[in-house]
Amino acid sequence: MGNEGRSCPAAISDILTKGDTYILVDDGLLYQNERLANYSVLTFLEKDGTYYGAPTDDATAIDVLERARASGACLIVFAWPAFWWLNYYDGLFEHLRSRYACVLSKSRLVVYDLKGQQWVPAGEGKNAVACRVGICQ
Repeated sequence: MGNEGRSCPAAISDILTKGDTYILVDDGLLYQNERLANYSVLTFLEKDGTYYGAPTDDATAIDVLERARASGACLIVFAWPAFWWLNYYDGLFEHLRSRYACVLSKSRLVVYDLKGQQWVPAGEGKNAVACRVGICQ
């Protein structure tokens, strides 16, 4: 797996508080790292606790996201294997970008804070583009 997998858990744990729940979008390719053992991870999408695959459409992705947020998920984390989601699911990306702050945009991770709604005008803020394409900022 190389350094890609090792840097992701450290960056995620730096943002979370002990006991937090977060959503991990990684196409089922990353593992649960011991550095993240103090946090509850929801694999996106999951069925019976295991990765179930990508959503069929934007509406499904948004519905699952909002149900997870209502259940206490405080972040959604896109790991590098799933960066394609940010281009393919235009409706999901617009939903995230228009409602939640992009708190981390690196070459291997893009993270949105789901704790509060934050409106960002279209095209404003350097993270608007960075979060979409996964550019390291």
